[in-house]
Amino acid sequence: MRMAPGFTKDFPAAVFLVQHMPRLSPRNTRCKLAEFTGVRVKEAEASEPVQPGTLYICPGGQHLRVTPTGRIQLDGATGRIEGYLPNIDVTMESIAAYAEQ
Repeated sequence: MRMAPGFTKDFPAAVFLVQHMPRLSPRNTRCKLAEFTGVRVKEAEASEPVQPGTLYICPGGQHLRVTPTGRIQLDGATGRIEGYLPNIDVTMESIAAYAEQ
């Protein structure tokens, strides 16, 4: 909630929120964040293209990756990685690989 006001409606990048929460919690988090930020806030959906000016909330029980084509990939089948589900390292490594292209 402290960082959200810094994302104005013309923010030039996508923002990803990956935290441990129950499966139903992203909806509540989305509503709360939307009150504090100028960017669009939504729960990430599989295969959707990443858009600037959007804050994506990782659904509970899923790993979130950005594919080489700039689409969101959700994966719960892999299970915990290094004890975490979701694992922020998975998200950040995929974003770094996407950015290197």
